[in-house]
Amino acid sequence: MVKKYRTPFLKEVIVRLDYSYPITQLIKTLPDKLKTILALLFPISEPKEFVGRELVISMDVTKEKIVEGTTWIFHSMDRQKTLLIDRENVNISYKTFDSFDVLKQEFLPIVEVLFESYKDFQGKRLGLRYINEVKLDENNVLDWSEYLDEKLLTYLEFPEDPSLICRAFNNLELNYGDFILRFRYGIHNSDYPARIQKKSFILDYDAYYQGLQNLEDITQNLDKFNEAIHKIFEQSIRDSLRSKMGVENSG
Repeated sequence: MVKKYRTPFLKEVIVRLDYSYPITQLIKTLPDKLKTILALLFPISEPKEFVGRELVISMDVTKEKIVEGTTWIFHSMDRQKTLLIDRENVNISYKTFDSFDVLKQEFLPIVEVLFESYKDFQGKRLGLRYINEVKLDENNVLDWSEYLDEKLLTYLEFPEDPSLICRAFNNLELNYGDFILRFRYGIHNSDYPARIQKKSFILDYDAYYQGLQNLEDITQNLDKFNEAIHKIFEQSIRDSLRSKMGVENSG
């Protein structure tokens, strides 16, 4: 069961799908059905024109050509969520996150239109990322033992004088067989290279699968990612932090 919290420390949630091949039509226009969906979910449109170069390789010659087009950027009315779509990928970034169910309700219909609109369309890489930044107004800036699992904190005890620490970050990658979960955690320190003065800890969970995927695969993989991320998040924290966030319900 996935716990939900009234005031989580989520800084950003990102979902992204890379295409199996570049959709060149997307540098000029979007499918009408997609425009309709985006007008409801992301009514603020801020397209960006670009000029780039790409290599065209044939049997006997390699040429460079100029490519002009549009990167499509849309925002919600409060600008707390942003969608970007171009010829290579589609992604949504949430600054304020309602729920995983809402993410699926917004992301999957967009992906479904891409499958309907372009021949042989498939995803080649799917990712779901939750970035938590736990900020507390406390003086003991290096003591997280009350809030986080002690196994995450042993490296902070290594220096003879912990007050010298100006950054402490770790990277753990887990292979679940059909996807990878990259877990980055630690004290990033916004004042680096000065010594740590603010109590802030990052818990960054990034799950992804690299390989061809149809719409059903994408739906199932997102569910797997979300379940695995929530499980390791709950493993990372202690009840004192849960209390600060406020458990809303389980489901």
